[in-house]
Parts: sequence; structure tokens; C-alpha cells
Amino acid sequence: MKSCRGADCDSDHCMVKIKYRQQISTVGKLSTQRSTKYNVENLKEGNNAKEYRNKIEELLQILPNTEDQQVGAAWEDIKQVICKAADNILGRKPRMVRNGWYDEESKEMLEEQNNARLKMLQRKTQNNNEAYKEARRKARNVCRKKKKDYEEGKLEEIQEKYKRNKLKQFYEVIRKTRTGFKPRTTMCKNKQGEIVGEEIDVLEVWATYLRNYLIPKLI
Repeated sequence: MKSCRGADCDSDHCMVKIKYRQQISTVGKLSTQRSTKYNVENLKEGNNAKEYRNKIEELLQILPNTEDQQVGAAWEDIKQVICKAADNILGRKPRMVRNGWYDEESKEMLEEQNNARLKMLQRKTQNNNEAYKEARRKARNVCRKKKKDYEEGKLEEIQEKYKRNKLKQFYEVIRKTRTGFKPRTTMCKNKQGEIVGEEIDVLEVWATYLRNYLIPKLI
């Protein structure tokens, strides 16, 4: 166990690092592909809905005859047509930024604060201590102002969506603002009371539970 003075979390305490042994699982993680989200709100603007429908009809005419195909193969062809038309007409939904107020200026101020802190830790003099306090004060003021401006902009966006009767987007923005970021937990306990985190092990625990407890009660 050792303390890491170089890690800065804007606190008087130093982060503590420990070493421990852990058995590495030989089971590889399942490769998961992130689903593509299309910007369906664009269907309400202009003639996008009509163009999207025409594009699908145009691409379906190019497809070969699907009567002799299996259901799965025919569906894959139709799925590709729908996705291609959505890419061309609707576009993909922009990814939500967690901290919209964090920009290059905030990053530079925090880097200056970290550099001043490291300099103070290497040589504790009054000048270095005062320089660190000044850099910390500037970084806090900049980040506080950025965050305040971002929140005011979000409030104006919410009011604008309500005035334009975009109730779905209105409630969606409110929900994301109130709930914030929530980490996803994918761990559970097996029969022996041990915590498992590998995806295959978690699926096996749930499969055993369904097979032994839930399915017999339904039958």
C-alpha cells in the first residue's frame, strides 16, 4: 500500500494505491455490437417522411426475388434496406454529451491547476503554495461559470420545447436532467454466495434461476 500524491481530485487527501492478487478468468467476454439509433425526429420536418418512404420503395425494387429465400435471409435484406434509407434521409441520432459545459478552456485551467499542485508537492515553498491556491481558485471559478451557463441554456431549451408543443422531447430532457448519469451494474451472486461479474457467468446464474425456480412455478 502506498499513497499517490500526484493524483489530483481537488481534495486535501491523497489517493491510496494497493496491490492485490486476482485470478484472471480464461473465459473471453462476448463481443457485443452497439445498436444504431436513428434520428426519427427528422420525420416530422418537411418532406422527410415522404422521402424516407420513397427511398425504401426504391431500394426494395432493386432487391432480388425473395420468394425462394428463407425467412431469415429475406428479413436481413429488408433490414439492410430500411437501415440504408434511414442513414441517407434521417441520419444518426447524436450522442448525448454527459458534461456539456466541459470544453477546452476548462481543460486548460484544470491542467494548470494540476501542474501547480505537482510543483507544490515537489517543493513546498510559500510561492508554490500561493500559486497553487491561485490556480485552483481560477479553475473553480471558470468551471462554476461554465456549468451555470450550461444549466441556464438547458432551461431555455426546455422552455422552448414546451412552447413549441414538443412534449416528448420536453419530458425527455427533464428526465435526463433530473436523473443524470447512472452506472450500469452487471454483477450478481451465484448459489455459493460469490459475486460474479463476467457476462457468461451472470447469464448462467440467471439461466439456473429460471430453470429451477421460475419455470416450474409457471407449469
